Amino acid sequence: MIENSKYITGRNIQYSKKGECILYDSFTKAGYLVPISRQTQLAVFQNRFLISVTGLVFGIIANIGTVSSIGIGAILLIILEYLYRMRFLKSLAKVRKYVPAPGRTLADSIAERYTKKKAISYSILLVLFGVLMVFNSISAHAAVYNLVLSAAILAACICYAAIFLKAASRCRN
Repeated sequence: MIENSKYITGRNIQYSKKGECILYDSFTKAGYLVPISRQTQLAVFQNRFLISVTGLVFGIIANIGTVSSIGIGAILLIILEYLYRMRFLKSLAKVRKYVPAPGRTLADSIAERYTKKKAISYSILLVLFGVLMVFNSISAHAAVYNLVLSAAILAACICYAAIFLKAASRCRN
């Protein structure tokens, strides 16, 4: 573990030889130095897509309608993306001539961050969450498009569970 850091990981997070956290933004093709005091904010912004999907899922669970649920998810994503690009990234120091190390995958990041038991637990929880979404739609006698959306969430959960299981096979602990 890096001494002077909270040690956040991700496909676009790397550490310099000095132990500094560097965020690579593939959209702008730039590296940004993330101080320890801002790493908690980075952890939230790394999950901005997941937060918007959570808003969509809660809208579906509350049966406020698919269009409204998609609207909630889209608005959350737009707000979080704006805050990330226009406020957070602009407040960080750019690393000059930064070239990221190639070949990092999501499974590599998960294997680096979690123990084997934790990765397997997350994969099981993801599948259970997806199955419960489908059962909730069926038991609520939801419209067909809600069932399809719940099935799509289940499919995404299964894909991520497979990534977590792949990462678990790479974990040292």
